Amino acid sequence: MVYGTYAWQSNFDEGTTAELRELWSAPATRVDFDLGVDKVQAVQEAMSGVTLPASAIPEWAASVPEDQWRQQIMDRIQELKAVK
Repeated sequence: MVYGTYAWQSNFDEGTTAELRELWSAPATRVDFDLGVDKVQAVQEAMSGVTLPASAIPEWAASVPEDQWRQQIMDRIQELKAVK
C-alpha cells in the first residue's frame, strides 16, 4: 500500500522518494508492553537531554517542515488504527 504524496516530497529525487514510500508503506510491527508510570517518566527524563548531531539527520528529513512531517505521522497512525 502506498500512502498519499505530500507537496514537500516533490523536492526529492526519485531514489529518495522511493525510500520514503518504502518507509511509510512498510507493514506495522507492534509490541505491546506496559512500562508503568515510573518507567515512562524515567524514559522521558532520559530522552529529554538527547540531542542528535546534524550529521545524524538525513537530507530528506532536514528539508521537511515540522508541521508537514507531524501531519504525515498523524495520518499514518490513523491509517494503522483503521486497519485493526
